[in-house]
Amino acid sequence: MLGVALAGDLLCVAGLGRLLWIVDVSDPAAPTLVGEMGNWQDATYAVEVRDGHAYVTGYDLGLAILDISNPAHPTEVGRQGGDWGLDIALDGHHVHVADLNAGCRIVNVSDPSNPIQETVLTSRASSVAAAEGRLYVGCHDEGLQVYDIADPARPLLLDSVDTPGQVLGLAVEGDRIYLGDTYGGFSIYQFSPLGVGGGTPPAVGGPLPTVGPNPFNPHTTVRFGLDQAGWAEVAVYDLRGARVRSLLNRALPAGSHAILWDGKNDHGRELPSSTYTFLLRTAAGTQTTRAILLK
Repeated sequence: MLGVALAGDLLCVAGLGRLLWIVDVSDPAAPTLVGEMGNWQDATYAVEVRDGHAYVTGYDLGLAILDISNPAHPTEVGRQGGDWGLDIALDGHHVHVADLNAGCRIVNVSDPSNPIQETVLTSRASSVAAAEGRLYVGCHDEGLQVYDIADPARPLLLDSVDTPGQVLGLAVEGDRIYLGDTYGGFSIYQFSPLGVGGGTPPAVGGPLPTVGPNPFNPHTTVRFGLDQAGWAEVAVYDLRGARVRSLLNRALPAGSHAILWDGKNDHGRELPSSTYTFLLRTAAGTQTTRAILLK
């Protein structure tokens, strides 16, 4: 058994050999299997339940939506493709699926019989949590990313933090992020609108970058200022939240700075027309801004 979700006296269980088991736990001393669905070929890893529906993800599954209003006879009402779903989070009319090979997929389930994928974040995802208009994505071996999902179709990358290994467990309460990492063990981070930090909040304030021209083709310039000498990082992310270009990662003197971007990724390939997020991280905090590459 790999994932569980409680709905009243019913425990929905994801695991190997079934899409779902449904167990009556009204008497904890004598749990009773009341319904199941799937066969020995199924392998599910995570489940969430809401309003008489179970949302399940797993290997070679993507997202399956089951009607469990009759627990003895659950029925599949909708499915949305994917590859290797490891975790799932519900938020309003959206389901966020962490897929190891297909990224974090944001799926609109306002009609459970017709789930619609709205966007994909990151190239790989192993865990996910949603809270207070933000989405927290464990990007397997690429650390943690935090998005503003006020508009789920156009998430805004707020910040990211690297971790020593693979992020396989993630929980959020308030501004605290509880993270399980294969090499780093258990960590607690604290989020503020300016970034993610371990143990204590990042400094308030921080330099606000500007990008111009905007829109641009093919070049634009990131400009920012430092009140004092220190380390600075400037990176570019695409709409999936994947880092496409590292522009700067070194110590700089105090004063004004300008970094030119030629619209190419780290491998020298030209990137397509799209909206890109520019992230500036310094000792004073983290800031992001957006610009449009328009060809």
